[in-house]
Amino acid sequence: MTVLYGLIVLGILIIIHELGHFIAARLTRVHVFEFAVGFGAKLYSFRIGETEFSIRAIPLGGFVSLAGLDETDKFTDPERSYMNKSLIQKVFIILAGPMANFLSAFLFLWIAVFFYGTEVPDPRPVVGDVLSHSPAQKAGFRSGDYILKVNDKNITTFAEIAEIIQRSEGPVKFEIQRMNEVLTISVVPEYESQTEAFLRNDQVTRKLVGLIARFDYEPVTLYEACVISAERTVSTSGTILKVVWGLLTGKISKKELAGPVLIISEAGTNVKKGFKSLLMFMFILSVNLALLNLLPIPILDGGHLAILLIEGLIGRPVPVGVKNFINYIGFAFLAILTILVLKNDIKRLLFG
Repeated sequence: MTVLYGLIVLGILIIIHELGHFIAARLTRVHVFEFAVGFGAKLYSFRIGETEFSIRAIPLGGFVSLAGLDETDKFTDPERSYMNKSLIQKVFIILAGPMANFLSAFLFLWIAVFFYGTEVPDPRPVVGDVLSHSPAQKAGFRSGDYILKVNDKNITTFAEIAEIIQRSEGPVKFEIQRMNEVLTISVVPEYESQTEAFLRNDQVTRKLVGLIARFDYEPVTLYEACVISAERTVSTSGTILKVVWGLLTGKISKKELAGPVLIISEAGTNVKKGFKSLLMFMFILSVNLALLNLLPIPILDGGHLAILLIEGLIGRPVPVGVKNFINYIGFAFLAILTILVLKNDIKRLLFG
């Protein structure tokens, strides 16, 4: 069921992205041949008006097939061809997909903040959540565990736990209260990822066990929820772009890239944790999807935008042969990247 839940979540975000392109195309009167979720062989399709809607075998993306996007198609109505639209209209159609993901990210977060409230840290040493595949999860920690001692030292605040872990050597012994039972759990900390250290601008990596403090929630007004959601959407975008920069400059290892297998797994896990966790995960994933598609990589939206920019600067279309060659390079790059992230995903899921 975890995989099924994950595929449904990913499918929703893909539909939102492609729906942005579809609506923009219809607003600019471009003929849409097909609205597809997934790639490969068609599993199911139906037609509404002039457009075929399909579900395909490989659920890792989607596309909207527009008349004139491929200059070699033989669509006969020039007024409804993407190729004959103005530069601004073309940019609008291409940008509409990522913008739909940014908007949905804002809405997912707004729903979470408005209906559940804004987070206020609980200073007590109570476990709010346990990170998936972390040492704490493997050791058996659960949400709600009250930490009494760490390495035989009495604990009164959650912040004290991190301080003791940083000074520890070898396994860390926790004494916890779970319901009416007192348990002892031993955890071997692991070092944080290069990504986490890079985002903190720190050369020293911290030891982590994967425990997250509990949060209380204070109600907010509709306006406050809008402000918080807008600010976090912008700040999260900045964080993701910083990670991309770290990958490009070699400050973050390519081994830390995550791919569709891990995304589907985490999506399914967050479905089981509850609606709020699902909303927060969909928020993060939506921002990632929007920014990924805006990268200037051929065959992605950012690649199309780069070609449109070049065409605007030179005042004429880029030759079809050149576009095809660029797209082949982009396809090869994404194929190699997909193999890399799948390898990373499998290692994480099998070995942690």
